[in-house]
Amino acid sequence: MYRGLVKVSVTALPLLLVSATITPMTEDRIEETPVQRTETPKGKIVRDIIILILALALLAALVTVCVRVLGSVYKGPSSESDFETQPLDDGTSVQITKYVGAEPEVRIPRKIQGLPVTAIGEEAFADCEDLVSITIPAGVTAIGVCAFSGCTSLASVTMPSSIATIEYGAFFQCGSLTSITIPAGVTFMGEGAFFRCKNLASVTILEGAAEIGPMAFLECSSLASVIIPASVVTIGKAAFSQCGSLASVIIPSSVATMEPGAFYGCGNLASVTISEGVAEIGDLAFWKCTSLTSVIIPGSVATIKNGAFYQCENLASVTIMDGVQTIGVRTFRGCKSLTNITIPTSVATIGKSTFYECPLPSAVREDIIARFGERPFEE
Repeated sequence: MYRGLVKVSVTALPLLLVSATITPMTEDRIEETPVQRTETPKGKIVRDIIILILALALLAALVTVCVRVLGSVYKGPSSESDFETQPLDDGTSVQITKYVGAEPEVRIPRKIQGLPVTAIGEEAFADCEDLVSITIPAGVTAIGVCAFSGCTSLASVTMPSSIATIEYGAFFQCGSLTSITIPAGVTFMGEGAFFRCKNLASVTILEGAAEIGPMAFLECSSLASVIIPASVVTIGKAAFSQCGSLASVIIPSSVATMEPGAFYGCGNLASVTISEGVAEIGDLAFWKCTSLTSVIIPGSVATIKNGAFYQCENLASVTIMDGVQTIGVRTFRGCKSLTNITIPTSVATIGKSTFYECPLPSAVREDIIARFGERPFEE
């Protein structure tokens, strides 16, 4: 009955109200003395009906707007029928084994068939190329191997604080992902968790997370910003290797191990802060970081391992603080701009070829030879 009424334009309402309530004047009445016109009961009823209709139209328009706004802000969980599951923990919970729906925005239900969802299984969403957004509910603790690999349109991932494990290749080649927040409860991150997320520009790892897994962000070529909290103990092998847009990084004091190639090939990395407390710089950790010009290595680092700064061609100044004991093989080899280095008396060993192709001043070179022999300069 009122279907046609809601089509009244909201912008036309003021004009309609004016035309309904103001009595037009004729030319003759302008010249005459105004006379009070008495409104008939019928006219009053017509006027009231028009005003009521307009008010209902306005209300309908407002309700429509509110529904649309609220609908865009909150959407309920996706249908349970969109997921295949299998039981876990003696049948007290389930893991999602496959997504069979077609919605671009997915909100995983907390429960399916009355059982809590606690895991997303291996390849559960793999190659869902139309998936744009995923919201994982509280209670899920694990994201399985290659769970979202190949989801090339996936741009938004919301993970709850309950997540403890992100397995191997979980988000491999999610090319539309631009930012990610790693929950505080993550204690294990498998190899290549975000490998080749080429548009991933920002990574925030919340305080509490203990590990950045091997190759976790390998070849994330747009990654420009990463926050590593003081809870991280291990930066895995090649974790940030070939992140060509990464310009600066702070290694917190909590890091006990920086594994081989952690920042290998980060050609734009110009600033590295290694905090007092870091115990080890791994093999080839900063190999080919060609924008790096200076570095200070704190005394808490017992060993600078083999090739740690190999072929950092613009590295001009290195300060090694008292406490460092060992400089490995080829550690600064190919640093063709290195002219200033401080080596404290605590250093007992320098490996072969450590300063090969380094244009150190004669006095510095002679001092190193006097203490450690010719081996640091041999090919």
